[in-house]
Amino acid sequence: MMKDNVIPIFLNADDNYVVPTYIALFSLLYNYRGTAKIAIYVLIAGAISQRNAVLLNSLSDRFPQATIELLEMKNEYDSVSVQIEYISSACLYRLMIPRIADAITDGEMDRCIYLDADLIVTGNIEELFRIDVDGYFVAGVKDLLWLSDHVTDYAAVLGIPTTEYYINSGVLLLNLKAIKQREGLRERLEKAGYVSDFLYPDQDAINSVLYEAIKILPLKFNTMARDIYRKDQKFEQTYGKKNIEEARKKPVIIHYITQRKPWSYKAAPLAGEWWKYVRMQDADTIREYVRPFLKAHRLPFKLAVKERVKEVLKRLEIFYAIRNAIN
Repeated sequence: MMKDNVIPIFLNADDNYVVPTYIALFSLLYNYRGTAKIAIYVLIAGAISQRNAVLLNSLSDRFPQATIELLEMKNEYDSVSVQIEYISSACLYRLMIPRIADAITDGEMDRCIYLDADLIVTGNIEELFRIDVDGYFVAGVKDLLWLSDHVTDYAAVLGIPTTEYYINSGVLLLNLKAIKQREGLRERLEKAGYVSDFLYPDQDAINSVLYEAIKILPLKFNTMARDIYRKDQKFEQTYGKKNIEEARKKPVIIHYITQRKPWSYKAAPLAGEWWKYVRMQDADTIREYVRPFLKAHRLPFKLAVKERVKEVLKRLEIFYAIRNAIN
């Protein structure tokens, strides 16, 4: 068994996504209150520039309890065509974590956390890591896919009875020991990344292959910014009033799902929380890394104004009434 005083965390990144990855990791380490070491493994799509490697590695200098290891992947999923434009095939690397973890620790890693880079950790990550997952392959927060109109058909696509327990793959607590003990499961998980019918390839693969043993976590561990202020009955039925209230007041992780990322959509829900960690960076980091990234992802002026007006109307709870009246 890997030492209990180490919390292993995996993320994906490439040269274009280094700044969000850095901010996600900075927020995690800044808010960490435990005594265990944090072992961070960044799965790199292709190669990464020396300059960007320096930025990521600087986190271990700033936070001595953390180690950073950049693992260059061999583009195993390059041939996979992803249907959603803001998702790359690198998202599928998380399907390989059980095998990678075994290789880099000689089989001593029993569990780990996976995090997307389009999020921030606002609480203590150890709270997630210490959750009991005995008897489960993976733990995650429910995704709202099961509320969509095509839910029945999509369960059939996944080859599972229902998508009621379908989880979002942006925050995962993986029981590596249990996955390894089930013969052929790691291979099935990796192979599922090539299924062409999957709309959300990594997420669908995880929910399809690991379906029989998925633990549902409270919403606070993957507070999806787009939906957190919804007030419809289906949203409350999915997560429960208590979980929603807790996620709104004290989220552990805020996840910016969909293409509305806070670095481009400054008025999007909870975008200000992401910018708070940007403002904590030193002048050199902002000048050399953050500003070029923000410039490359800046919205056209008219669209930025339109988005800001839309978000104001949503917060005033009149946006949907106006839209329905126009339509």
